[in-house]
Amino acid sequence: MACPRGGNLIGSLHAGRPEPPRKTPHRMIPGYPLLPRARLARVGIVLLAATLLGLPRTAFADLVLTELMAVADENRRDEDGAPSDWLEIANTGSEPQSLLGYYLTNNRNNLMRWEFPDVDIGAGSYLVIYASAKDRIGQELHTSFTLDRDGEYLALVAPDGVTVISEIAPQYPEQFEGVSYGVAPPENPLDLGLGYFEQPTPGSGNGTVSGPPPVEVVFSETSRMFTEPFSLELNCPTPGAVIRYTTDRTVPGTRSTVYHGPIPVSANTQVRARAFVSGGLMGAVTAHAYLRLTNRVAGFSSDLPIIVISSHGAGTPPSTSSTSRKAVSMLFFEPDPETGRTLLTEDPVLATRAGIRRRGSSSGNWPKYSLSVETWRDGDDEDRNIKPLGLPREADWILNARYEWDLTLLRNPFVYEISRQIGRYAPRTRFVEVFSDTSGTDVSNADYFGVYSLIERIEMDPNRVNIERLMPWEDAEPEITGGYIFKNDRPDPGEPTFNVAGMGQLTGVDPDGLELTTRQRSWITSHLNELNTALTNIPSGVNRNTRLHFSDYLDVDSWIDHHHLNILALNIDWGRHSAFFYKDRGGKIVSGPVWDYDRSLGCEDVRDNNPLAWEGGVNAVGTVSSKTWFDSRYPWYGHLLGPSADASRANYPDIRQRHTDRWAELREREFSLSNLYAVIDGMADEIREAQRRNFSKWRQHPPNGGNFATLESRGWTAEISHMKGWLKARVDWLDAQYYASPSFNSVGGATEAGFELVMGSPDGPVYYTSDGSDPRRTRGSISLSATPFEGTVTTITLLDDTSPCRYHVPVNDALGLSWIASADQFDDSNWPEGTGGIGFESGRDLSGLIDTDVGDEMKNVNASCYVRYHFELDDPDSIVKAMLAIHSDDGFVAYLNGVEIGNLLKPAELAWDSATAGHAQRSGGDTTVLHLPEILDLTLAREHLRDGANVIALHGFNSDVNESDFLVRPELSVTHVVSSSPLVINDTQTITARVYRNRIWSAPETVTLVVSDQIASRANLVISEIMYNPLNPSAEELASGYDDSDFFEYLELLNIGEDPLSLAGLQFISGLKFEFSGATISRLEPGERVVLVRDAAAFEFRYGEDAAARVIGEFANDAGLANGGERLALIAADQSTVQDFSYRDNFPWPETADGDGASLVLANPFSGPDHGLAVSWQPSAHDGGTPGGTDTLLYPEWAAQFGNPDPESDNDRDQRVALLEFAEGGSPNQPAAADSTVRVKINPEDKSVVVSFRRSLAVDGLHFEVEVSDDLENWQLAGHEWEFVGTDPPEDGTAMFSFRTAAPDGANYVRQRVRLME
Repeated sequence: MACPRGGNLIGSLHAGRPEPPRKTPHRMIPGYPLLPRARLARVGIVLLAATLLGLPRTAFADLVLTELMAVADENRRDEDGAPSDWLEIANTGSEPQSLLGYYLTNNRNNLMRWEFPDVDIGAGSYLVIYASAKDRIGQELHTSFTLDRDGEYLALVAPDGVTVISEIAPQYPEQFEGVSYGVAPPENPLDLGLGYFEQPTPGSGNGTVSGPPPVEVVFSETSRMFTEPFSLELNCPTPGAVIRYTTDRTVPGTRSTVYHGPIPVSANTQVRARAFVSGGLMGAVTAHAYLRLTNRVAGFSSDLPIIVISSHGAGTPPSTSSTSRKAVSMLFFEPDPETGRTLLTEDPVLATRAGIRRRGSSSGNWPKYSLSVETWRDGDDEDRNIKPLGLPREADWILNARYEWDLTLLRNPFVYEISRQIGRYAPRTRFVEVFSDTSGTDVSNADYFGVYSLIERIEMDPNRVNIERLMPWEDAEPEITGGYIFKNDRPDPGEPTFNVAGMGQLTGVDPDGLELTTRQRSWITSHLNELNTALTNIPSGVNRNTRLHFSDYLDVDSWIDHHHLNILALNIDWGRHSAFFYKDRGGKIVSGPVWDYDRSLGCEDVRDNNPLAWEGGVNAVGTVSSKTWFDSRYPWYGHLLGPSADASRANYPDIRQRHTDRWAELREREFSLSNLYAVIDGMADEIREAQRRNFSKWRQHPPNGGNFATLESRGWTAEISHMKGWLKARVDWLDAQYYASPSFNSVGGATEAGFELVMGSPDGPVYYTSDGSDPRRTRGSISLSATPFEGTVTTITLLDDTSPCRYHVPVNDALGLSWIASADQFDDSNWPEGTGGIGFESGRDLSGLIDTDVGDEMKNVNASCYVRYHFELDDPDSIVKAMLAIHSDDGFVAYLNGVEIGNLLKPAELAWDSATAGHAQRSGGDTTVLHLPEILDLTLAREHLRDGANVIALHGFNSDVNESDFLVRPELSVTHVVSSSPLVINDTQTITARVYRNRIWSAPETVTLVVSDQIASRANLVISEIMYNPLNPSAEELASGYDDSDFFEYLELLNIGEDPLSLAGLQFISGLKFEFSGATISRLEPGERVVLVRDAAAFEFRYGEDAAARVIGEFANDAGLANGGERLALIAADQSTVQDFSYRDNFPWPETADGDGASLVLANPFSGPDHGLAVSWQPSAHDGGTPGGTDTLLYPEWAAQFGNPDPESDNDRDQRVALLEFAEGGSPNQPAAADSTVRVKINPEDKSVVVSFRRSLAVDGLHFEVEVSDDLENWQLAGHEWEFVGTDPPEDGTAMFSFRTAAPDGANYVRQRVRLME
């Protein structure tokens, strides 16, 4: 590939090298051998990639780096009790030496990394310094850096900051656990200069030195399954190495079998091997497992991943109560990306040793048992973090078996997914099939264990419960305040517990009961007792001793969400079994994560059969279900949210109202039936094939459906149908327990002055405000600014199963679309008459919805049918809500008086004989048709309703002309206000309304009507900057109390339109939470920017008053921007989407925005780029970003600094016009280096090409386009085969933007074209 110069191509990068540090000549160090340069490459078996340099005899000539430990030493803990890296300095002279002003460094480009205080080192003595990154001076010395176990530069530097006294350069080699590295003593028999010490000696002279270990043993065959015997060959590339191995699962030692030739493998075998070399450390252990399978299993195929477990004949896993684990081999297989099938004869994607035991207090003795899994290293039983099947890396897992109660096999994964959707961490899962061999013989069908869920174990981890890890030595505040994970559950045998007031016995999870120190157990117990005192001090909720409110202890919103998840599922064990909590350092107590939902959602346990109640019943042996509003077994929830279902009697009315409001919010999105059904259907589709094999294996509890299953469903399909039907009944009943929020006769958005707004609810009087405030005051009284809306609300049904209709099965296209028109424009009197639902059914499932059978006219004749429903309507302007529900099997297009108002499975080209798009059927089958009609909100189409006669016309279509059933059945209801005094809207207002009756409030409903100004949209409002992981606080910020970098998070919005726009009605609904009704700025001028911040005071402290003046509010509910990336969704007043995308913290997104100082900046924001593409974002040109402003220039502003050159001019004759100089951060008056702006890399393995172009991060108003050509004359935009793959770290305000393609086919040239935006 060639890159032509000039034109629009940016040149290649030239990087200079730092000047090396000044060093002194070699000298003999008393007591240690000389290491001349010429001899380094000839030292025997020691890996001497480093040199130790001394100095001539001067005032500091006798100081030597003699030993280091780069893998935190568990045997030498610091004064905090923490294991730490360390290094040792020896004074080999005869006089004491002061280290005042000397430096230690692990960076040759920063020789003054850490400065010594005034400390002396005696003659012939040693000084140990902890490399802990604690940067502390006291009785112990702690550097500001740690040591890299993979090797790095290390040096002791004189007070001048230039002279290197002693160094290990260019770096020390890889380091190992329990082994130090340093200078060999003079009596060392191997005459080595540097080496390893299996017995570290910090603070004293070094002992016997060892050479590096040999490299790992290479196996000719990696772990796999096989059917025919084979020979295994072992090899170690290290000269002189001896390989020893075992086949009895033990660790190879010096007496293990020596490898002399191929090892025959004909049966289930685990081979562990390591290499030994004289005078060196032992090599690492490598293990591989070979599992023979029967010919029948060799033909096994699945569309799920498969996990094969073998104990190699050591028997079954220990019981739930055991504290030991059975060592096993685990092989993970994934579906082939091309065929979609998993075969055991293919190579596994992952193999590992592991330790397993059964788990589950009630399910541990099932024949299909669950397993607790720890993945282990090859050489010992310590954790080995794995990344199985796309899940984040960790070592602790659960293989969850569903055998008796949950015959859908998906209840746990379902609830976990809903929990994650509402922003509450829950374990990630993957469905798998499992084989478990305990006999050591061939893996056979008898070893098939069925469908399992691979689940993350609940523990502290950045990808799991992301809180600060509490270490054993942390026994004082603030460290002792977290993190803790604990639970209310049955403890394992012998597991320590702690007792707290109210909740009784709790169990430590992470740290567990054995790991918690006495002080830590005492602290968390005391803290929870303080919480209990506050929570039970009703109505104030304040602990009189600590003067803290219970909300200072609890993350109340997490408790509300956890309650809703459990009540939705009617989990009969919630709160008292598997009830987890966690607390971060300095943080509040969070309820969750959710866990264990096999006895919920209408399962085989009789206690949750009835969805029409707050709580479950009692089973045959008298076990009482968990209570919803108060349960003495876990009273904290009852104190907080209860004590009863009557909200007017709540202990804490404001908390109970938040609970009510959250239910309404969840039902709009995550708890909507459409979303719940979509999650169930998606998971059911994953295991649809595998469940047959599972229930063929485990026939003791066959799937049988339930009361809410469709009539024709059978077996496992009936289980899925029952669960969906149960959920429909459940949410309908729960909805009925709350007042319906008010409805408006407008959905909001732009409106004309003088619009008459009406509102109402069938559940009671409505109170509203127009100033953005809440009609409800604290503790539940009516706000002084609230106004009662005068009017009576009536809901009437206009179409139901008794409504007459006319239908027609067309035989040609003679009618065209004339038949969809209103009553006065189309005469349907000659069509056959019908009633209610039109359709036919070969079975029974839909028969209850079919009132008029058209099977004779449709079946095997036409997939389409036309139906017209007439209805009368008075005063459509008074309507506040109009809902059309259509039960359809399969699809439809709906028209109101000739205007299309909605569709389902509509084909691209609609015709008189159309079937559904792609001949698709309704997802979820008849259960969905019965329980989940398609809902069309006709409030949005209110202007098409007429006073008098109206027509709903439905074009229904089947998935195929030969289908066995068909249905279209509409149900139309309208809610309108009579005798009202409308609220006249003459200027932009946000109306917030609630129902209030009997001291109970509904959830709020808000509408924003924008008069004159434009409303926000994707075309005029962008998220222009995101600071999601700011720099750590400075010393001044720490001193002012801003001790968390998250305090400085912000997000910037920019009006890119040509007109002012109203921010009224905007709200973030995903990611951070913020409703703009309370914003300090409500109108945004063209080009104006505003900022949302995590903490306004911290933001002003860092960025100053000018930036703070652009702040319009703080993130709600103390929410923040996720450091790992998350979805951000912003909607407008009319509920339309303004922006909806996910940012990321990893490649190809700018990684310097992830805590390295930069913010994410939207490139060329005025072009309205796609926020979801990494290429649309770049790091800010300067650390900290520019909230409320910009650090970019337009071309005229830049050009003014250089005499206003024409964009096409080339004043410095470097073959780059001024526009390119602007784009790449150069100067139009100073020639650029030829290779400074473009870079090309070719991967020799796959021949892929990465081309990188330099761009200035401080420019705006440019279009960057990558173009390709095969002749340097004809250029075209690069297609999708050129993939943006990220940016290099910024350098001098510029960065390299890289694009990758596979081996080019025809296009031999690539360039970047830069254009000025119009």
